[in-house]
Amino acid sequence: MSESPIPPQPTVPDDTDWTWVTKRPCPDCGFDPAAVTPETVPGLINAGVYLLARRTIAALPRQGLPLSFETEVFPQLLQAGVRLQVTPAQGAFLDIGTEASLAQADRFIRDNQDWFPPNRERRLA
Repeated sequence: MSESPIPPQPTVPDDTDWTWVTKRPCPDCGFDPAAVTPETVPGLINAGVYLLARRTIAALPRQGLPLSFETEVFPQLLQAGVRLQVTPAQGAFLDIGTEASLAQADRFIRDNQDWFPPNRERRLA
């Protein structure tokens, strides 16, 4: 097995609930959620769903977990010349980055059944 092109980085877990910025203005950046609507905020969010080649997964460091794809893996893959692709999709979204928000996931899925089709086994070739 080849050496990982992605060296382990010390990571400090972040259990901050960032959803507060949807309720009141941010003192750091000035974002005011009351001043925007979904129609006035262009762009996409990263839903954290990734399809990676086995060789890419095998190259991930086995130490230094947790590992941030956004700040550690993706930048280093891009620097190594790996092409990344984005596929836009529409659907309900819940950030499950904290234990508290993960606990909300079951209720979120029940409340958004239209976006979650019945459980079907899918296999990738």
